[in-house]
Amino acid sequence: MHSKHFQLGNHSRVFYLIILMDIVVFACGSTATPEPTLDVGLIFTQAFETAKSDYSLKLTQTAFAQPTQTTTPTSTPTLLPTNTPVWEQVHDASCLSVSSVFETGKVVEVVDGDTIKVLIDEKVYSIRYIGIDAPETTGGFYSTEATQKNTELIYGKEVFLVRDISDTDRFGRLLRYVIVDNIFVNRELVSSGYARASSYPPDTACDQTIANAEQIAMTSKIGIWQSPTQPPTILNTPANNPSGNCHPSYPDVCIPPPPPDLDCKDVGFRRFKVLPPDPHRFDGDNDGIGCES
Repeated sequence: MHSKHFQLGNHSRVFYLIILMDIVVFACGSTATPEPTLDVGLIFTQAFETAKSDYSLKLTQTAFAQPTQTTTPTSTPTLLPTNTPVWEQVHDASCLSVSSVFETGKVVEVVDGDTIKVLIDEKVYSIRYIGIDAPETTGGFYSTEATQKNTELIYGKEVFLVRDISDTDRFGRLLRYVIVDNIFVNRELVSSGYARASSYPPDTACDQTIANAEQIAMTSKIGIWQSPTQPPTILNTPANNPSGNCHPSYPDVCIPPPPPDLDCKDVGFRRFKVLPPDPHRFDGDNDGIGCES
């Protein structure tokens, strides 16, 4: 504090010397053309007080000025795009570029190899994969492996759900292509032999991509395309069971007539041909296909 007073005193001395020099100059100039009505003393006093006040204010502001404070951010926030299709960089997912309609959600349940349940905006929806057909969980060959693989790929993860043309099927399930961890899940399940390619018009944007994947699995004889230790259930047809008790309403699979009355959960078949009279009522919507879900 003492040094600051001393500094101001030095500035004041300089200031006073400047003022005195100005007064001398003023006085010398005034002798040449005296103005009898001008009060030189009053002018000097007023000029001196004004200059002193301004100079003192400037010194005070300089002495107590605070440096500008700048804040250095500790980290830079990363903004993720919300509407950029992530599948543009996913292997063999270019077929999805036809659609920009998608949702994101978290997988909370894996039903089987081609059906899952996803939490979207605090509501759980059933999702049916487009373009593929995995073995059913009720005894179908490789069904357990398909469900396990699907679980491994997506359970508990955030997924992108991409729509084709249809929004839902007749069971109210959302029809979607699924992307997770830069993997096109529909294609991955087929190329790895856990599902077949299956076209469901009008949702056909990725039919060729998935068909190509199926060819890879078939050529490699992996998954459902390998030789099973026992014939797949679907081979249990009337033609292969000439002595079997197979009802003619189900020409592609061998299902006995009632009794007992059977439900879809009681047989190891899905999406098989049904003819009247359909005694087990497998074809609830009368479209000629039994046990579609």
